[in-house]
Amino acid sequence: QATDALSRLAELADELLPAIEKDAPLVAEQCGLSRALTLTQWCAQLELLDGLRDSLDVFVPAVFERSAADMVIATATRQWREERSIEMSGATRRRFIKQAKDLVRPGRPVEDLHAELVKVQHRREAWRLYEPTSGWPELPAGLDGMQATARRAKQAVEELQPMLATADDVPDLMGLALPLLLGRVRALADDDVTAQKLPEINRVMGQLGELGLGELVADLASRGVDEQDLDTELEYCWWTSLLAHLLGTDPDLAGLDSGVLAERQARLRELDAEQSASLAGPVAQAYARRVRSAVEADKEAARALYVALSRDDGVPLREILAEHPLAMVVKPVWIVPPTLVPQVLDPQALVGLAVLDASAHMPVCQVLPAFVRAEQVIVVGDPRREPTGLAAELGSLLPSVTLPTTRNSLDAQIASFLATHGYDDVVEAIPSPPGSAPLSLELVDGRGMPAPGQTAVESVPAEVDRVVDLVIDHALAHPEQSLGVVALNARHAEQIRRATTAAVVGSPALEEFFAGGIAEPFVVVDLSEARSLRRDHVILSVGYAKTPHGRTIHSFGAVSEPSGMVSLVEALCASRGTTQVVSCLAPQDIDPERLHAPGAQLLYQLLVRAAGLAQDDAQGSQEYPDPLLVDLAERLWRKGLTVVPRYGLEGGTRIPLAIGHPDYPGEFFVAVLTDDADYVAQKSLRRRDRHWVERLRRRGWRVYTAFSVSVFVDPEAEATAIEDEVLAVLREREAERERSEQVVAAPPAELDMDGSEETEPGEAEQEEREPVRGLRPPIAQGLPLQAYSDDQLDDLVAWIRSDGVERSVEAEVEELRATLALLRRGSGVDAVLTHAVTRSRAQADD
Repeated sequence: QATDALSRLAELADELLPAIEKDAPLVAEQCGLSRALTLTQWCAQLELLDGLRDSLDVFVPAVFERSAADMVIATATRQWREERSIEMSGATRRRFIKQAKDLVRPGRPVEDLHAELVKVQHRREAWRLYEPTSGWPELPAGLDGMQATARRAKQAVEELQPMLATADDVPDLMGLALPLLLGRVRALADDDVTAQKLPEINRVMGQLGELGLGELVADLASRGVDEQDLDTELEYCWWTSLLAHLLGTDPDLAGLDSGVLAERQARLRELDAEQSASLAGPVAQAYARRVRSAVEADKEAARALYVALSRDDGVPLREILAEHPLAMVVKPVWIVPPTLVPQVLDPQALVGLAVLDASAHMPVCQVLPAFVRAEQVIVVGDPRREPTGLAAELGSLLPSVTLPTTRNSLDAQIASFLATHGYDDVVEAIPSPPGSAPLSLELVDGRGMPAPGQTAVESVPAEVDRVVDLVIDHALAHPEQSLGVVALNARHAEQIRRATTAAVVGSPALEEFFAGGIAEPFVVVDLSEARSLRRDHVILSVGYAKTPHGRTIHSFGAVSEPSGMVSLVEALCASRGTTQVVSCLAPQDIDPERLHAPGAQLLYQLLVRAAGLAQDDAQGSQEYPDPLLVDLAERLWRKGLTVVPRYGLEGGTRIPLAIGHPDYPGEFFVAVLTDDADYVAQKSLRRRDRHWVERLRRRGWRVYTAFSVSVFVDPEAEATAIEDEVLAVLREREAERERSEQVVAAPPAELDMDGSEETEPGEAEQEEREPVRGLRPPIAQGLPLQAYSDDQLDDLVAWIRSDGVERSVEAEVEELRATLALLRRGSGVDAVLTHAVTRSRAQADD
């Protein structure tokens, strides 16, 4: 194709176009025509002259002297004239027909005189366009050769036009002035390198045209876009076209902006949470309707059931259920230990569904009574927990489905540890913002001896006392939050339970928090009982300690058993908020090389993580992020913010953008989500728009969703909105810092202006204080702290402050301690006294 192009270019430049440039002025001079300036005009003139030649073969030249319109009408049929509403008398027609015949060359037969006259009229009108003043046309010599040259030139130009027109400045070659056309063809014929590229350029341009990109190519050429910017321009145009198409075909999208999208997403989360919370109502109503219908359908059976239940002669429940089927309608759900199923249901009884809780170790033989009495059976458990038991033995036999675990608040590092121990497809490592502390470690200086028959030190008084102090501190400072204590062994749990009971008995200030009958009461459980525990805050007490000689016994009881890792994970999942680890063992006291059980290894990792000694492995991914997020990240970076794309642990969940502030190095506050590929792949609207946001918020992130359409339409507005989120966190941090610093300082000592003898500040304060306090409230001294009610403590604080001397909180706490004559010190006692002082100050301010 390139060779053919070069051949045609050479033919045009060397032969055809020079001949046309030579013939065009000669024809114009001989025929009286205006000179043809382009190849199109030249071909049109030659076509006209050829037509004139055909007409002059039929008629004499005088036929072109006047218009042939009358002769055309006269020689036409009656139908032709009627169709055009033309009337002509017979005499007039005969006269014009005779005139037409007289203009025919002698001896020239004419088959259709009317058709020939029509051609004459058209050719005369065309001739008049080129030469309005001339009478008869004249034909040049060598017309056939000129036509042949013109046809060859036209064919060559039309074949070259698609290739030559790919250049930025190439117009229609047929309409180009002949000298310019010759110059361009000559230049291309001499530049064979460019000509060689023309076929490939032509092919690419054809493909672009088929793709509908012709206008884009023309626009890029007119603007002179650089080669390195073509990819960006093309992607921008593609997104623009897609957005325009979506907005044009979906009216609902036309009015959406970032604010509307965020508002609708927030509204969706709110409505979905309300809907989930309201599900119990319809179920209860349906249950009530079913019971009512059953009773109304058989009132005698209902009366018999009532009588059976009212009897006090100890009729077995099994007989009642067997004799009164209505009882299963009245009470459709039963919670029964598997071993008691035969005592509740007879062998012929049949229930629709049996749900077996396999979280505790239980052999299959113990649940057979439930199996044989159920139409359907669901086993809920973890087959990885231990090699034997219900879940492990039935897991490979029954169809299984893995429930999502992303709604827990498990530390990302702990989740990563679990992923390497068989839970890679179950547990997801969701990063927490650096600087947040869902785990904390309270080290206690305590040692002890193993109990009789035990190899390890399972509990020491120092740790027990510290846990009790933390419990009392929480009860006074955060009574609205539920609390649970998990001990890693049963002996330690029992010691904490006894010490806590002894510490709070008789204390009116703590009575309400430790009262039973509430939704989530305070409990102390061991590791085996933690599987069903859920509290706002959890204290995890290790219990194990070193011997008096400082030796650590690397045996951790149930933690080192095969199910110890799962049990410890369940304890860590018990808290909705923070987990405070209390331990006499520091991470440095344990040799990880001596730990072989996964549970013991997890305990070591837990201590390391809680102590803040673990390196935060969460970081940005090297994977290239979405270009829209790249642009958004650059805008945030220009605003002075810290930006890390795809933040998270290797193999875990990645946050598209993690945003921090340089004033808090190493910390991130805002997690920016977007409707990326992971978002689109998630079919559940509840998971992607509600659960994904909630799980990040539970870990301490401030979540902002930057939708792609908003980032594309107005990226600067999105960047500003994210910046506002970061600044809001900074304002909250500053306000919290100011509150923590608002400690009332003691006033400076006044100068003695009278020149009297100076006294010690303590003596002056004592002299001024005692006379103005009045009578001390009649409250006994020396009792245990829990013996004093809140009102009594408030009365004593008010009496201390009645002397008018301004004191700090710490000073008033010491005054109150001295007034009560308390001998015991500890964080729990300090918390009670501080709480009383701050409560009294708040009441005084009100």
